[in-house]
Amino acid sequence: MTDIFPKEDIPNESFLFYRVHKNDYVDGQIIPGAFKSRGDGMSTDWDKYITSLDSLMLAKDPSKNAIIKFSAGVIRSESSMSVEHDPIETNRAHSLIIGIPEKGDLKVKVRVLLKRLFEWEINFKDN
Repeated sequence: MTDIFPKEDIPNESFLFYRVHKNDYVDGQIIPGAFKSRGDGMSTDWDKYITSLDSLMLAKDPSKNAIIKFSAGVIRSESSMSVEHDPIETNRAHSLIIGIPEKGDLKVKVRVLLKRLFEWEINFKDN
């Protein structure tokens, strides 16, 4: 099957939007367990092709989600993780943060690092 959208390099100055479900928001904080890989990486949306509001609307129930963002350059410079454009037929913006361990102490350290690196884009109280 031919890819409908070409893969592109994501510049360091780009942002990646990530949906956080309200179940991963406890006592006014996002829990480290919110940051998880599914398949090849943690699924995000590249701001070149989508707005934060449109990214929120991709959730099964947008009212139960918020949007945070990561700087592609910060992810690359602050960790051993990488960022890759991974467009799919229904979402040209789809991208991955790759390198979140599945097990062990390093998994916890990387998730805590991601918690430190994100910025709020659309908070739960805003939608």
